[in-house]
Amino acid sequence: MPKGVSISHGNVTNLLCTDSGNLSICPGTKVSQLFRSCLLNGGTLIVRGPSKPDWETALRPVHVVIATPTIFQCYRAVDHPAIRIVATAGEPCPRALADEWSVRKTFFNCCGPTETAIVSMTHCVKRGTSLSIGTPVPNTRVYTLDEEFRPLPLGCAPACHWAT
Repeated sequence: MPKGVSISHGNVTNLLCTDSGNLSICPGTKVSQLFRSCLLNGGTLIVRGPSKPDWETALRPVHVVIATPTIFQCYRAVDHPAIRIVATAGEPCPRALADEWSVRKTFFNCCGPTETAIVSMTHCVKRGTSLSIGTPVPNTRVYTLDEEFRPLPLGCAPACHWAT
């Protein structure tokens, strides 16, 4: 059964109007179809068709892409020199994928439940550094809790894992 989630406009606006959310999008920046908020920041939305060749064509001129790691694993960074900023979200990001795309591009690993307007934490990944879910976006607080919903100490990893 689908899960219905109430999201406030304030959460979405906060994400899209902060540096973490707008991904340096400004007039002239070409953004993949998956990230419609580019229009709020003056970017140009590049629309793709339904097939894989349509995706390849649409990605060629794009500067900013946000997608799940599963989608990014279908493409090689070297084949897309125009892409400057990549952000993944929605599922765990494999280390190899982060390393490949962070060589000559700005690569963000993002995390957050739908209830917080998709992304509530971001981490700018540098090749060879640890891969984490990052820190809260501006105007946001994030708490890591144990199984009893008690706050864990700063830096302590939770015992839960992503479902595989």
